[in-house]
This record gives sequence, C-alpha cells and structure tokens, in this order.
Amino acid sequence: MLRITKTASSVPTHDLTDTREYPPSNAISLTVSTPLGPVHGLWRPSIRNHAAVLFLPGRDNALTGPADLYTQLAPALQRAAAIVQLGYRRPDSFSDCRACVLDTLDALSRQGIERVALIGWDIGGTVAIAAGSQSPLVTGIACLAPDTRASDASDLVAATAAISPRRFLLAHGSADMVIPQSVSILLHAQAGHSSELALYIRETHDFTRSRAAILQRLTLWTTALLRTPFKPGRPTGAYPRPILAASR
Repeated sequence: MLRITKTASSVPTHDLTDTREYPPSNAISLTVSTPLGPVHGLWRPSIRNHAAVLFLPGRDNALTGPADLYTQLAPALQRAAAIVQLGYRRPDSFSDCRACVLDTLDALSRQGIERVALIGWDIGGTVAIAAGSQSPLVTGIACLAPDTRASDASDLVAATAAISPRRFLLAHGSADMVIPQSVSILLHAQAGHSSELALYIRETHDFTRSRAAILQRLTLWTTALLRTPFKPGRPTGAYPRPILAASR
C-alpha cells in the first residue's frame, strides 16, 4: 500500500512545452506499507502519471543522494515521470534493501505506474541491479559508483546478466577512492549489449567535480528511456564501449 502522508507544498501544473523547473521544495512524504514494516521516502508528483523514477540511496540512507545529487536531478525529471526518493528500513541489510525496492515497485504498479527507471548510488546501485532485474515494471537501471561488497558475487553476476533487454547505465569516477572504477567496468562487461558505461576522469565517489555533466547525462538518459516504447532487443542509443567524460 502506498500512502502520501504529508504535503510539503502545492504542485504546479506543467505541460510538455513548459521549460520551467519544478521547485525542489514540492516533495511529499511517502509511506509504503509492507508485511515487513513501513518504507519511508519522498514523492514528487508529475503530470506524466504512467512513469516513475526511483532514487536509491547509499549506505548513508540519505534521500538527497550523494552531495544532494537527487534533489538537483528530481525537478528536471518530473517533466517525464513521478519521482520517489526511497529510504531503506535497514541500510545494513542488503536483502532488506532489495525487499524495500520490490515492495515499492509493487505499490507503484497498483497505482497505475507502467514504467520505472531505477537510479542508485553506492550500495543503491547494487540494490537497483538486484531488484530491477526481477521486476517487469523496470525498463532501465542506472548505477552510480556501485558498491558490490554487500551482495553475493554469484547472485550479482546472475542479476546483472538478467538486466537485458532493459537499458543499463553505469557511471564511475576514475579517482573514486571508495569503490574503484574497475567494479563498473566488470559489471559493464557482464551485462552485455544493453549496457552503457561512462567513466568520469578525476571524479570522486560523490560526483561533485563533474556534477553538471552527470546531471545532464542522467536527465537525457532517463527521459529518453521513459518516453520510448520498451521492446526486447538492443536498445536504441546503447553504447557497447565505455565513454570517457572529462571532469574539470
């Protein structure tokens, strides 16, 4: 059960020709009731009520994402989809994090959502792979500096292989001292032709140096994903080789 519990501010009406941004303050408190207990987060409505984007946090369980990345990204994506900034019940339990996402996807499906993009950072990237590969609602998964240490290696390989034909975007900084970029390179190789890899030169774990570039890439990738019919086979615009993105 998905329940909106508190409205923070009014939501403006936008059409597809509107170039204004939704204000970052228009988030609504969200509770998803599940057999294992409630899952809390933020909901940002959109006039495009058939699609949604789920933002998954890292080990810190911060709904705003790394250095407020999700808060900055949400307003642009609201023109294409509703936004859920999800929290975990137990961020120290990988299996429970995955259950939180799957329960939320089920709740969104009951609300009429037909297409979902998952965007996860740090452990949220690995949770996105584990949950997204199991859900027919998910049409694309974006992993930002994914932390794979909490997941079983064989399970992760199987989940990564099961992502196709969904779109799969991996982004990582070459100067990440928390999770090496080799993790994303390996996942990219395991995922097959549906995978796209962007390596940001001199970027760190929280994507602060190349913030404008990562915001633009995620906006374009997610918007195109949710507005294009999802069909099996090689997705249009998928990149079989890594893309190097310079960071100033």
